[in-house]
Amino acid sequence: MKLSHLTLPFALFACASCNSRNDDGLGGVTPGAGSSTFIGSVRATDASGQGLAVAVTRTTAVTTALSGLGLGGAPNLGAAVVDASGALLALSPGGLLLRVDRVTGALHIVGPSITGATGMTDLDNGLLVAIDASGRIDLVDPASGLSLFVGQVLVPGETFSALARDPITNAVYAVGDALDRLYVLGVGGGGLIATEVGTAGLGFDAVRGAVFDPVDGVLYGADAATGSLVAIDTSTGEATLADPVPGTPALGGAFGEALAAGTAFGAGALAHDPLADTLVAIDGARGVVATEALPAFERRAIVGGRCTGLAFDGAALFGAFEGAGLGDVDRTSGAVRARTDAGGAAGAATDFGGLVRDGRTGLVFASDGARIVTVDSATGALAPFAVLGGELGALALDEFQNRLFVHDDAGAAVLAVDLVSKVVTFVASTDVGQLESVDALAFDAVARVLVGAGVVAGESESRRLVVDLFSGGVSVGDVLGVSEPIGALAFEPATSDLFAARRDRPSALYRLADTGPSVVVVGGAPVASGPPEAVGALGWDHVEGLAQDPSSGAVFGLEVPPVSGAGDAAPRLVRIDPVTGEGALIALLSGVSSLGATDYRGGLCFDSRRRSLYAVERTTGLLMAFDPDTAKEKGIRALNSPALEGLAYDAREDVVYGVTDGELFKLELPGTEWTSVGPVGVDGLRGLAYDAGTMRLFATRVSGTGVGNALVEIDPVSGVGIVVGATRFGVEGLAGGV
Repeated sequence: MKLSHLTLPFALFACASCNSRNDDGLGGVTPGAGSSTFIGSVRATDASGQGLAVAVTRTTAVTTALSGLGLGGAPNLGAAVVDASGALLALSPGGLLLRVDRVTGALHIVGPSITGATGMTDLDNGLLVAIDASGRIDLVDPASGLSLFVGQVLVPGETFSALARDPITNAVYAVGDALDRLYVLGVGGGGLIATEVGTAGLGFDAVRGAVFDPVDGVLYGADAATGSLVAIDTSTGEATLADPVPGTPALGGAFGEALAAGTAFGAGALAHDPLADTLVAIDGARGVVATEALPAFERRAIVGGRCTGLAFDGAALFGAFEGAGLGDVDRTSGAVRARTDAGGAAGAATDFGGLVRDGRTGLVFASDGARIVTVDSATGALAPFAVLGGELGALALDEFQNRLFVHDDAGAAVLAVDLVSKVVTFVASTDVGQLESVDALAFDAVARVLVGAGVVAGESESRRLVVDLFSGGVSVGDVLGVSEPIGALAFEPATSDLFAARRDRPSALYRLADTGPSVVVVGGAPVASGPPEAVGALGWDHVEGLAQDPSSGAVFGLEVPPVSGAGDAAPRLVRIDPVTGEGALIALLSGVSSLGATDYRGGLCFDSRRRSLYAVERTTGLLMAFDPDTAKEKGIRALNSPALEGLAYDAREDVVYGVTDGELFKLELPGTEWTSVGPVGVDGLRGLAYDAGTMRLFATRVSGTGVGNALVEIDPVSGVGIVVGATRFGVEGLAGGV
């Protein structure tokens, strides 16, 4: 259970550091904020009987005794943290919150607090949280020591010996020393619970110290019985020896001695230095604190690297990580496993600015400085694709249109690259408002827009961006709900779930929603795939125009016989049952048909304001109005009509739209003159309909070059169209969307 999902007060586990403790030796250890020194306390006394604190330099592993703590006896400081100001705070077993001067070692009493704490960490709201061996959890005010009881974690026969927090998922893990189990702390049944991870147990008898390494995404523990460093699988709860890979040196020096020494105390406290990516081990019996760079273990994860791109390979998620190359991302835990080959981490030598995968070809595209490259996802080998110039960053891909979108960070613009011709076109300027950066892009195949993440001036959280591919407009929306800037976005193809990775180190994985991270889906349901369903047999041939009455739902069709002319070959107006698909004759069209002009292949639409059907007679160029009940002519609406193939009506704007083979026109009623909106960019257009919900036009494409039969979405302002998907059948008429 991820604690970021919990309700107050326990949903406060959102701290930036973890700490460990050793019951008998070193009580607590924590990295000095912004320094290369670790501060520890040991259960020992100097000649005057004062407790000692030690400062350990990570490069030399030399233990340096500070001045006396200022209290008699040997206080075992069982829990310690460094707060946001850099002060070292510690809890004594007797129930005092202490502030330690990190230069002189002088101890100042902040105030009375809880007793018997075995672990403590700070929260992002400035409070501290502590746990004791029995599982009691308290919040502690760092300014006064006052505490608030949160709840009791009860596991029969268990005592809790170590705590570690995963900063990637905000999960807090507890080690049970009595039953040798790993637990995840959470809420359930109206209180706090410790949920056992897996059923096999740790496999080691005395895992006491524990620390989560955010750079590698590994939970490490120190087993006091064997003096071994272990890696704990947070999905199964099993621990394995964190041995080096074959052929590398074993642990040595002070670090190895600290692990091997002392079954009495063992290396019961571990810490991680995020600056140097080193582990710290403490032998409490001798007061030895040793540091060592992580040995050549099999790297289990690289979550800590800055994520610069996410992409889906089917349902599998992978990403690009700064300094670490490509890695496969666990969508549940956020853990990342490096993709490696004989040469090392795939793509590790290059820090990509963006990443996207073409699901049709399997090609992985990445932005690298001023160029676009393809990446072999197995070996990391790079191949040049196109040089654009500028500083290229976020990437997105429209597979159906064969367009690769890239953000030029230097030019503050979104560009489109045709994957076949490699021609580059300008899409939109992102130099809008107070927008300072565009850090991620993803193509929403449902809404046909680019979704992005960017930061505006004076803010630290990313806001949702939307780039309209028709108009080139860029809108800046609400914050995405993640406390740090977003560096990568990717839509899952099957579900349209939008996944995001935090830009800063360490990266974290989120699933975004309108209300924040990790809730529901942004982007809506995916478009249904496959061929359209046949409703039924019309009973009429060559129905080339369709229209719908939005008030009644009635569908009208215009049948144009293959041989046009007078008499029985005249076009017919039919009423179509939208449930069965059957068509019933209303009447032959009148009006200009009496003059022998019966070429009504120009489409059909329904004017809901005037309750009229419109059709274009191609020979005369007249737009005629007809009574939908009788097919009688009601008048001429426009002259000199283009050779239109489809018609649609926008009731809100009182505008009739028409398409020729590849151009959009409009007629603003009650006017009588058509004006050109612009070329659609797609040929072979036939049917046309207006969707009042999206304020977009949709047209059908029949037997044209390129993609063949398809549905095309058209911007009524610019006339630009993009292909939505294949229709398999040659659809001549289109209606609905009203």
